[in-house]
Amino acid sequence: MSDISRLRGDRRGASEVIGYVILVGIVLTSVLLIAVNGSTLIDDAQNDVNHQSAQLVLQELDSRFSTLSSLSDVTRIRFDLGDTAPRDLSVRRDGVINITVNRNVSHTGGPDCQTTVNITSIRYEEDRDQVVGYEVGGVWRGNPGGGTVMQTSPDVTFQNGTLDVSAINLSGRITQNSNEAILNETASATVTARKTGRVLSGACVRPDNVTLKVNGSIFYQAWGDYLESEVGHARTFEENQTALTYVRQDELSEVANDVENNVVNLTTDGSQPDYMTENGPGATISASATDSKPAHISVDKGAANTYTVQYQPLSNSTAFSISNKTQVVQSLAETGVSSDAVFVLDESGSMLSNDLCDSCGSRMSEAKEAAAGSLPVLNTSDRAGVVGYSASARILRPEDEHGNEHLLTSNMGDRITSWSPSGVNESIAAVGNGGSTCIYCGLSSALHTLSAASNQTRNQTVVLLTDGQNNVYPNSDVKDVARRAAARNVTVYTVRIGGPADGLLKKIADITGGEYKDTSDPEELREFFRESLTTTVTRTQIRRTAVSTNASIEGGRVFEPFVAGDTDEMATGNGEFLNVNDPLAPSTFRHAFAVDDGETVYLNATWYGCGDNHDDDGDGKDEPNWTVTPLVQNGHQVVRCNDPNEDNANNISDENITVYTDGYLAGIDKGSPSGGPGGDPQEFENIRGSTPLLANESAPWEQNMTMQLSSHLEREVNGTRLDYRLNLSSNEAIVVYNYSVASEDDPLWNRLALIYRVGHSEQEARPEDIINIRVRNVRMRDAG
Repeated sequence: MSDISRLRGDRRGASEVIGYVILVGIVLTSVLLIAVNGSTLIDDAQNDVNHQSAQLVLQELDSRFSTLSSLSDVTRIRFDLGDTAPRDLSVRRDGVINITVNRNVSHTGGPDCQTTVNITSIRYEEDRDQVVGYEVGGVWRGNPGGGTVMQTSPDVTFQNGTLDVSAINLSGRITQNSNEAILNETASATVTARKTGRVLSGACVRPDNVTLKVNGSIFYQAWGDYLESEVGHARTFEENQTALTYVRQDELSEVANDVENNVVNLTTDGSQPDYMTENGPGATISASATDSKPAHISVDKGAANTYTVQYQPLSNSTAFSISNKTQVVQSLAETGVSSDAVFVLDESGSMLSNDLCDSCGSRMSEAKEAAAGSLPVLNTSDRAGVVGYSASARILRPEDEHGNEHLLTSNMGDRITSWSPSGVNESIAAVGNGGSTCIYCGLSSALHTLSAASNQTRNQTVVLLTDGQNNVYPNSDVKDVARRAAARNVTVYTVRIGGPADGLLKKIADITGGEYKDTSDPEELREFFRESLTTTVTRTQIRRTAVSTNASIEGGRVFEPFVAGDTDEMATGNGEFLNVNDPLAPSTFRHAFAVDDGETVYLNATWYGCGDNHDDDGDGKDEPNWTVTPLVQNGHQVVRCNDPNEDNANNISDENITVYTDGYLAGIDKGSPSGGPGGDPQEFENIRGSTPLLANESAPWEQNMTMQLSSHLEREVNGTRLDYRLNLSSNEAIVVYNYSVASEDDPLWNRLALIYRVGHSEQEARPEDIINIRVRNVRMRDAG
């Protein structure tokens, strides 16, 4: 074999060896690759199983924790980890949920309307590429750097314009397969109230917008996707791991949408909130003619809202009184007081004399005629009796069926008429003659009659007539009887018919407050008897002015006052509006009606004259304008106008209408030390013109304005004085009508204050359910 052949043969053998070696290498490499790759796939599959198992465990925890959070009677639960080892689960606190109301302008000096809720989570992260976590009631999964997804939704919802956030603040560790979670109810309630109060109290009470921000969670991308699906819009920021959504006011519940709802702010100091002015003119109040409009209140938020307007007197029904104090001379019949009268007639022999005039009868006959002729002036409720006296006295009247003495009216209870065949006139006719003149006897018998049959509630009058001088008992005894009469409020009128003047009769009249008459003229005698029975008194009356209020709006609609109860006895001002100042009103008045956005409510108040006397019932007599009522104010009669004159209606002018809103400085009390009013008198300084809201005094028939406003005043110590400011709801205004100008009384008196309410107040329409924050503090521990 040549060398070349041998070389070729060697090469062929080498090739075979090399090929075998290569084949073995390929096989070994393949086996190695299969082994390596197979192990990776197996590991991946195992990881998936572990993550899936952890996810199921966390989903079960979600269900268990939800039970712990929502049921008030469940304060602890147990949970198992299944095949998941405790060392693979960790409790983390890496992020926060920030809730901000009204864009949080604290950096510009505005209120700090924000709060944060810590995010505590339970995570399974066997490797950093795949993490499964439970936080804020939801289960999340994914690669923090490559994208995350939500597996079950969190307890953060936005439905029907309301944001709800419920989070569990976890503490402790997961140590065994069997664990226990314990709810701390007290701490949970405290932290929930504190965090809710930060965004829904004080200046933050009316949400204009809400921002919700999830910051620091490794699942921020999935949070962003969830918030966008729940609210409709959201943003994420990778640089600080943040998901954010901003909720506008028009997306919130209607109760928080201050433009669309009926919440009203009537402040007039330039500080009306945006919701009153951004979409319309806001609220306008005017009580002057500078804008060429009558006094009015108007609300316009440019949202086509409808507002309820209500107003009524600031004071209660007994204190409201527009009146005048007047002194009048009245007969007892006009005062409504019933009378008892006793005629004491002289029966001495000289009474038979016919010396009064040529055509006159005897003194006795003229006295009887005068007495009987005066009876018609008595009312049906009045009573009368007769005493005759000479040397002694006798009570001249029929006895009743039991033989008892009594005062008489007519038989049928009607007005007593002259010369009736029975009753008082029968007693007068029975007066005889003869004997001495015992004035003491006659006056004593009259007092005995009144003592037996009358009482202090009735006016008691004695009319004593004689033609001679007292000649039985001493004059001093007669004066003593007169003093007893005066002590019992019995008035004695004395008259001498013929004969010489007698100082004793005048003294009796003076002691008892009566009058003395000396006459020989039968006509004068009859007039004196009538005047004695129609005693006049000067009385102070509180006359209630006829008053009406009404509201009107553009277009001519007029809303009259409403009074609850029976108003049949109440007078009307012009045949249409009730006299709301009528003392017979069953209750105080009020107004309630609805107006649309932009409609102006005009403030109207009227007073009426009490019309001219005229014959209403055709009896030929003028009817009185004023009627005395059973009511008494400050010891004086209250009188109503029963006939307001519709032709004498007077509107309160704009300069006598004043409107006050919340925060107004109502008065400065200079008489009070810095520590408060104490016992010093109040000395209010005028704040607005000549009629400040608070005054040093008021009419005796009116409740003091300070008293009326007591529940609406806020006192502020200012150095050595005390300032009083109005503390009203946002939708309230106080309108004061000054009626004193019309009556020309003290301008600080006779003011009618009404409290107006338009729509809803910010205080009563608190949107407390717009944001609901709930935090549950839960501690985990080994259940073994």
